[in-house]
Amino acid sequence: MHVDWTTVAIYAVVGTVLLVVLWPTVTSGRRFLRRWGVKDPTDEQSLLGRKYLLDRRLLYPPLLLATSFVTDGDNNFWPLLVLALLLAEIIGAFRPVRGPRAASLTRRTWSDLVQRWAVVLMLALAVLAVVVAVFGWIAAAWGQRVVSRYPAGGSWVTDGNVITQVADVQAKVSDSRWLFVLVSVVLATAAVLGVVWLAVRRGAIADLQVDAALRTRSARVAVGIGIAWMASSVVEANWLLESLRGIRWPEPEPWLLAGTGGLTRLTLPMWMIAVGGWIWVANPANRMPYVQSTQR
Repeated sequence: MHVDWTTVAIYAVVGTVLLVVLWPTVTSGRRFLRRWGVKDPTDEQSLLGRKYLLDRRLLYPPLLLATSFVTDGDNNFWPLLVLALLLAEIIGAFRPVRGPRAASLTRRTWSDLVQRWAVVLMLALAVLAVVVAVFGWIAAAWGQRVVSRYPAGGSWVTDGNVITQVADVQAKVSDSRWLFVLVSVVLATAAVLGVVWLAVRRGAIADLQVDAALRTRSARVAVGIGIAWMASSVVEANWLLESLRGIRWPEPEPWLLAGTGGLTRLTLPMWMIAVGGWIWVANPANRMPYVQSTQR
């Protein structure tokens, strides 16, 4: 794998700048808890909020640095940022709870922490990304069969004057982007649902108000990141189909190429869903049932 050290250095700097800018303090911990439904947080509660944020934000520089090694020259910042945020939430969710424990008398479920529509949307986008990736896989396999009928250094002519080089087509039909999408969607879905499950099931800290706020925030942020990742994966999966549709083939294209041109129109809506999902899901809402139940 080719490593672009300039890209690695840029992401290392970006991660460090993010950490410096977002470095949590007791004041920011208090503001954070207030946003997530804790009324008038005390200094002790604010310290818990600060620790929660610090545990995750300390991971930004190393995770952005690590994910930059898989770009292979791709300078698209958005997927790396989403991946780093998701990994930070996963690692943070698996960290053991320290200090005194408490048992809540209020039974919690995943739908108390995160909206049902958000989870349904994430799963629907995951299914769409998988379907488009499978389309790309089948279309690429068809393209490889076509290419195999021509010499490696040869070409073909279509429309009487358009010359297509076999080597150029071979590079496109050998693109394994569809496999990356399939694997990443499965792993991301498992990771997000795992974080939500841990947010519901893990032991509670002694301060039940803070505990409820942190659980809700963990679940909502994970699902918000999941929506952004799945929407991005739909765009990534469709890139291969777009690339194959741009080739002048010497024989009629199968339906998976000729009949899926409309998927291109999904690009802008998918980016809007990715950003909108983050804004609507990964931030506090007026209705947070579990947090509000601890205020009574």
